Amino acid sequence: MIVRAAILAALAIVLTILGLTGAAGLMLGLAKAVASIAVVIAALLTIVSIIIVTRPR
Repeated sequence: MIVRAAILAALAIVLTILGLTGAAGLMLGLAKAVASIAVVIAALLTIVSIIIVTRPR
């Protein structure tokens, strides 16, 4: 459980960084493709982490 919590914390940090860089890219009007890809990756990571947490062992 401790390992799982640490992985989720790392995922949360990564998602926050991806979200900030994506928002900054969109606001600046630069690298919109990269920003949208980052948002998609963040969404996929969120779904995967939820599946990992809720999946019974």
